[in-house]
This record gives sequence, structure tokens and C-alpha cells, in this order.
Amino acid sequence: AKKGSIAYVSQSGAMGTAFLDWSARNGIGLGYFVSIGNKISINENTLLEEFSNDSNVSTILMYLEDFRDGREFIRQANKLKGIKPIIILKPGISEGAKKAMASHTGSIAGDDLIIDQALNDSGCIRVKTIESLFNITKLISWQPLPSGKNTAVITNAGGVGIQTVDDLVNNGLNVVPFSTALQKKLERILPEEASTQNPVDLLGDALAERYRSVLEIVAKDKEIDNIVVVLTPQRVTESLLTAKYINEIADKNKKTVVATFLGGESIKEAVDFLNKAEIPHFAFPNDAAEALGKVYNWTKHKKIDKVNIKKNNLTKINPNLVSEDPQGMIPLSVSQQLFKDYGIPILESRFYNSKKELLLDSKNLPYPLVVKLSHAALIHKTELKAVRLNIKNDYELDAQARQLQGIIDSNRLAGALYEVQPFIADKLEVIIGVKNDGGITKTIKGKKYLKGHGFGHILLFGAGGIYAELYKDAALRILPINRKIAKDLITSTKIGRIIEGYRGKKYDIDTTIEILLSLSKLVKENSNIQQLDINPLFISPDGIYAADIKIFV
Repeated sequence: AKKGSIAYVSQSGAMGTAFLDWSARNGIGLGYFVSIGNKISINENTLLEEFSNDSNVSTILMYLEDFRDGREFIRQANKLKGIKPIIILKPGISEGAKKAMASHTGSIAGDDLIIDQALNDSGCIRVKTIESLFNITKLISWQPLPSGKNTAVITNAGGVGIQTVDDLVNNGLNVVPFSTALQKKLERILPEEASTQNPVDLLGDALAERYRSVLEIVAKDKEIDNIVVVLTPQRVTESLLTAKYINEIADKNKKTVVATFLGGESIKEAVDFLNKAEIPHFAFPNDAAEALGKVYNWTKHKKIDKVNIKKNNLTKINPNLVSEDPQGMIPLSVSQQLFKDYGIPILESRFYNSKKELLLDSKNLPYPLVVKLSHAALIHKTELKAVRLNIKNDYELDAQARQLQGIIDSNRLAGALYEVQPFIADKLEVIIGVKNDGGITKTIKGKKYLKGHGFGHILLFGAGGIYAELYKDAALRILPINRKIAKDLITSTKIGRIIEGYRGKKYDIDTTIEILLSLSKLVKENSNIQQLDINPLFISPDGIYAADIKIFV
């Protein structure tokens, strides 16, 4: 490969040699090539730190099968957010790939959604295929980075043009309608049957000169940031000359210009010319759209706040959070007190040791109410019908209590408590969860701390209740978070847009944000928490309450 400013890091030697060969074939310039294997002496984090201080490196490519220290990776990558693109090919999405990877590297792959979020938070471009890695490398190496998302499509085939529009929109780009002034300029040079809208349909008989004249006009329009030129080989198509005109006009303008010439033998010479001229050519429109979309999305990271993840990633362990439960769940009373200590509102509960004790106190209960069973073995109460809603009077309470007693007996839930809460009718139900993605303890001056080797604690927010797993309306962020990220987490979900005031009815988003910030602090100061679930959190006109809490250590 020729000398250049790309640093390529590979955990696979074979992948590395393939990339070297491809780079040489396509004239991609490399500054560094590093094979890290099982990372005995160096790893991706030490290399990121090195490359961040190297002015000769403009772009970093990585093939990684695992992360040595996920939070340290985020810390290093954050330094380069919006400055130097980091493109990551991280396999192991399927269960089969995870098993193969574990035997190959001796390391267990992390949860793929967590990896996606971690890489997004740190401003990296994640790709899922080798082809995508190559495609984005070409785009970043050969063209100006997209200055915006407004994209023009110029084609000699209407159907392919429509498909290209779909691909671009699906990748977050905007196929902007042309202004009246621009359309009038195009009308003067195009046949009456041609389309002067975006996408521009030059018709199947378009010669290279028609492509050139339209390209020159569109490239000068200030509202257009990117141009995708699509060509299908017709009987009269001048593929090579069209490629030469594309190169000529791209060199004179600051637009991001890419090409997709569909076909085989008849376009081979033109495609070879485009590659030598450093005009990114993609085999299909969806490839061009993906590359443009991912690189444009990376440019937006310049405007995104960075979360401060400190070196060594040390957080406090609370020795009082202990559990005798085989699954590690701490007693509900301890969980509720912890929430109170951090100002997280909970739905107050009353507990009864038996059905008889519950019924004897019925005169003191405010109807309507909810009765549910509380026991360490009941992780998902609804599946056993261990939650009874909207109980309005003593008669209904007696009937529901009898049925709950039957569940206790049939499932051998010795020591189960009856938990009573007020029933709230007008509410939204959301889920807030925390998961620890790896961590080891470290003792400093007699105090225990948690040092993450994965990505640490992850915060989840989404639609809650009994259908939370079915809806899958949820988003993740890496902890810690700030106020801006907390709001972004909420509003990136459908339930969050309802909270914000979709269709006019607003809920208390500010208090919801405060709860997320309090949880961020709680987890930092009690980092032996492995998992935390609030499902549901009730958001009602009268207040916000954590109705069901589970904490595992």
C-alpha cells in the first residue's frame, strides 16, 4: 500500500493482510498497520492514545473481536470525537459468531446493543461488514466530508433513481426538493420528457454531455451538499466519458460526489477510471447511501457533548448492599431506602405477612388499590398472575387475596408477603434499568472500588409495564450522564415523545430527567450493583413514582 494518513489496527492477521491487499489495489494510503492479536503487549486503547497525538494520522480503522477495557476505550475515543474518524468493524452479533469468537480469542463478546451505544457515544463509526469498512474508507480518503445531508441524485433510469432516494432517506440523508430557479436552469438543457426534480431523470438515451451539463449546474447550487451519480448501461451510454466528466466537475467543487455505475463488463473501464481518479464508486445505491449516511452522522459528533469518563474508571462499592438470595437480589426494604436516600420517589407500600393479616387491616386501606406478592423468587410477577389491579372494596380484596394465597401454595413461595399500593389509573408506564457490563474490584488504601473491564454501567429507558419486552421501545446510554444526555435518552424513544407532549398532553419530563440523574449518581456511589430495574415507573398528572424495584448485586 502507498504511504498515507490511515492507521489500520487488526485483531486478525488474515483480515489485516486482506485489507493491505485491497488498499494496494485501490490506491488507499496507509500510515500505520498494526496487528494486535490477543493483545498481550499492546491493545486498542494504547494505540488510540498514540494515534490521537500523531498529526500524521487522520483516520483510524479497527477490526476488533473484543474490547480490553471498554470504558478506557470510550475515554480515548472521546478525545478524537469529531476530529479523527474511528471506523470499527466489530463482529459477533449472532450467537454463532459469539461462540466462534470466544474460542478464537479467549474473550467473551459483550452485548451487541451495548457495543453499538458505546461506539455511538464515543463518536465512532461502527460497520457490520467488511464491504462497509472498505466503502467508508474510500469515501473518507477520497472526498470532502459531507457538509450537510441535502443530497441530489442524477440518473439515467427513473426506477433506480427512486430506489436510490429510498436508500438515502433510510440512512438519514435528505433528498431535498430543488428550488424553482434550479429547475428552470435544468429545463433549458434537458429534453421535455426528462425530470428536473430531485432525483433528476436524464432518460435512458442520455449521453455523457447531458450528465456533464446537469452535474455542473447542480454542483454550483448552494443548497446541495452531496451528489450521487447513478448510471445504468444502455445501448448509447458513454460510461467512460461520463466518469471523466464526473471527475472533472468533482475536482472543481467542494461537494461530496460519489458514483454508482450498475452493470458488469460494459462499465468495467469506467469504474477502474473512477477508482484511479479517487471518485468513490459503489456497486449499488444502498452501499453509497450507507457510506454517506454514516460519515455524515460522524460529522455531527462535533456538536455533541462529551461525557467525562475519568482515567482508571474507579467508583465506590457499598459494602452494605449484600444479598443472601442466589440471584443476588437485595431485600425490597433496602432497595426502597436506597431510592429514598437519593431522592427517587417511590410508590409507598404496605406489607402483610399473611392473607389474614391483610384482611384484618382492610378498613385502613385506601381503595382503589393494588395487591401483589413480594418474594425473591418472583422476578416477573405478572407471569404468575401475582399482581391484582384496581381492587375497589373489601369483597374484591377478599376474593383476590384468596387467589394470591393459592399462588403462594402451588408455587411453594414460603415467606411471601402481600404488598399493597394505591392504584393509579391515569398514568404512563416506563421502564428504567441499569446493567453492569463487566467489572472487577480493586482495593486502594483499604477501600474497595470497581474498575470496569467492559463498558461499565449502562442505563436503559423505554416503554414499560408487562409488554416492555414486546414493544422494545427503549434506548441506552453509557453512565455517567448529564442533563442534556438524560433528555436525549428520553426523547429518543416513542414513549419519551409522548412524555414531551405528543398530541398536546404533556407529562413531567423535568422530574423524569432528575430521576435519571439521581440514578446515575446512585450507581456511581454503589457500583457493586450489577442490575437495577424499575418496572414500571408511573408518570401521572399527580406525580412520578417507582412502583416496582429490583436491585441485584
